[in-house]
Amino acid sequence: MRLFLFLMTFFLLNSHAQERVDFLTTKFGKQTLYRGLDNKPLTGFFKIPTNYNGEYSEIHLLKGKIEGKRKDFNKEGVLVRTENYKDGFLQGKKVLYNRNGSIRKESFYKKGIIDGTTKTYNLKGEEVSIEHYKEGIRIGKWISKHKQFNSKNYNTTTKYFTNGKPSGTWKQVNENNKPIWIKKFITPTHYKKQEYFSNGELKKEFVKKDGISYKTAKEYYDNGVLKNKYIYKNGKHTYRADNYEDGKPKFIGNYKNGKSNGEHVHYNENGIITRKGNYLEGKRNGKWILNTTGKKIISYKNGKKNGKEKIYSSDGKLFSEGAYVNNIKDGIWKFYNKQEKVTKEVSYKNGKRVFEKKY
Repeated sequence: MRLFLFLMTFFLLNSHAQERVDFLTTKFGKQTLYRGLDNKPLTGFFKIPTNYNGEYSEIHLLKGKIEGKRKDFNKEGVLVRTENYKDGFLQGKKVLYNRNGSIRKESFYKKGIIDGTTKTYNLKGEEVSIEHYKEGIRIGKWISKHKQFNSKNYNTTTKYFTNGKPSGTWKQVNENNKPIWIKKFITPTHYKKQEYFSNGELKKEFVKKDGISYKTAKEYYDNGVLKNKYIYKNGKHTYRADNYEDGKPKFIGNYKNGKSNGEHVHYNENGIITRKGNYLEGKRNGKWILNTTGKKIISYKNGKKNGKEKIYSSDGKLFSEGAYVNNIKDGIWKFYNKQEKVTKEVSYKNGKRVFEKKY
């Protein structure tokens, strides 16, 4: 058991005077023992400063332990908290107050452990949350309300707990009872979550198990069209597909252990392939086709250009061709006119130009 010793100063209150007294405290878990410097437990009614800003508490001690009601005040002397004790332990109701005197939060304890129903209120006295505990463990239905940003309206969140662990269906709704998100628990660490747009359309859905993404995740545009789709294995995605807002494909890619692996294809808004090729463990490998204003066909090995490269003009005519070795130009590079006849040859060795011949 860990013990903590403190030397403090407080005021002993009686009907005649305030007497300054030094004292020691020893903390045993959730229980505190108050003793004088003569090491004897204190009994009586005391006023204790809780910091150097003028905040203080009023307590009653019986044989060194708090007994009955404790009151905490701020530096202006306004009551901010009341607690009840029995034999030095929190027992019964605990209340936190707002500066205007209204109740901010009330909860209940048994032998220092929270137990029963806890409620929280706003400045108007309206209930904004309710929680349930049994011997310190979360149980049952929990409800909380949170103000929307720059709005007077509240979002309401509902959660369920069984023996301290999440269970059932959790959800958050807006003031019109439309869902913002819904989370369905299969086990305490395995759940499916759906998120929604303000118009009620599904925005995102995914499954997590033991803290990692699981199976398939999808995200949508607010018109209901699929935006992207991920397929997971062991928490890492193995497939990804993105769409434009009209539903046309934008990108399709394959992965292994979280790295690009296999074919990747990119499309423009007209459905034309702009980039296509394969990866091997995150690096480009094999033939790649790049197609924007013109077209390139490039060979890769282990992420570097290796082998032939061909470049075509926008009208599909061959413009140039040559070879790379480990990302460096090597050998004869040929350049063509619009009739695809050779107009120039350039020879490279280890990336350096050796000679040039024009036709």
